[in-house]
Amino acid sequence: MKCVCFVIGVLVFSVPALSQKKGVVKALLTDSTAAPLQGVTAAVVTEKDSTLLMYSISAANGFVEFRGLDTGRYLLVASATGFTTRFVPFSMTSRKAVVDLGKLSLKDYHHTMETVVVTDRTPVRIKGDTVSFNASSFRTKPDATVEDLIRKLPGLRVDKNGTVQAQGEQVHKVYVDGKEFFSNDPRLATQNLTADMIEQVEVFDDMSEQAKFSRIDDGSRTKAINLRLKKDRKKGVFGK
Repeated sequence: MKCVCFVIGVLVFSVPALSQKKGVVKALLTDSTAAPLQGVTAAVVTEKDSTLLMYSISAANGFVEFRGLDTGRYLLVASATGFTTRFVPFSMTSRKAVVDLGKLSLKDYHHTMETVVVTDRTPVRIKGDTVSFNASSFRTKPDATVEDLIRKLPGLRVDKNGTVQAQGEQVHKVYVDGKEFFSNDPRLATQNLTADMIEQVEVFDDMSEQAKFSRIDDGSRTKAINLRLKKDRKKGVFGK
């Protein structure tokens, strides 16, 4: 009787352990000549609605890896300046928890037409110290504020008082199309502007007021956010 109980106990504790196993996806990003590409913005989004789950930049050898994925269908999105954005679908299952996409080449971006219309589905781009989030990649309710939108962005959080943090640092200023939004209190922008007005959310390291005034970089930086408005929402009265 004791042996039976012991076996059942092992089964009870083993099943949850298997169900909690998270998936890994990895790839090597190269150019058309198979040379590794460093600094490529790579992201994992859901295939169904392009919700951004995580992002990173490729290492010197072009390697990218994402851990902690649940079972489901996803897209690996890779983008870099001068190259066309590549979307690679993959599935994570309980039987296949590690997905190796191998070498993924990005094609050089060339066009000969006088006018080119491009719809950019890339949820996040990294350029220097600026991280840009495509607002349309993050689903919010119809009456959502910018604060609600920010809560969905990876690496950003909003506490119960409305204070915004980016990469663990407090955001001290919010700009709208590069201009300071009325006050030094970021909450006036994040709690009063609506999410449907925003095209991009840019997170960057801002220079100090003294450095801007003297035009001498003193090396001091604080986290700031710039909200880029949609073209059809740049005029008129907005906010609550």
